[in-house]
Amino acid sequence: MERQYKFRAKDIKTGNWVEGDLAYVQTCFETPRVKTMIVEHFIHGGMLWMGNRWFVDEDTIVLIRNEKGEV
Repeated sequence: MERQYKFRAKDIKTGNWVEGDLAYVQTCFETPRVKTMIVEHFIHGGMLWMGNRWFVDEDTIVLIRNEKGEV
């Protein structure tokens, strides 16, 4: 399965730009709330895992490309 969308946003912790898939996650160990993340995921042999993940500033999220090359 090819990635249809790719996003870019600023990491909250470092301020660096990161790229990957956009995900909204609910925290379990802190006060339960939804946070925005950019994640890199990989699939091999039916297994799915996340390589890197960053909490990002929602105001900086930008669509940088999709599978058809459109922005």
